[in-house]
Amino acid sequence: MKVFFTKLFETLDRKIEEEQSKSANRDQRQNTHPLAIHRHMNSFTATENMNGFKRMQLCRQALDALDRRGWNRSFHQRLFHEEYLKSCTRVFFKRDGPGAFSR
Repeated sequence: MKVFFTKLFETLDRKIEEEQSKSANRDQRQNTHPLAIHRHMNSFTATENMNGFKRMQLCRQALDALDRRGWNRSFHQRLFHEEYLKSCTRVFFKRDGPGAFSR
């Protein structure tokens, strides 16, 4: 019995090409229609008057809003969140101009 793999390989190649084109289409759709959270966060970071300090303050306000909504954080959670914000300082200043972090 002879086994011909030509048809099998052709079918496999076609499936791979289909998956790659689906993936490329999906990537293209995601780039043109970002998720709502990306649009929301970009609206905050795209403004010219936004700087690292204001971004950090927005995070603190969001955590305070959680507390007001009944998600009371414990003492240690509050400490952790504050230290985490401090450790991410460079990220908050990432979109600012050169030298903004060092000031």
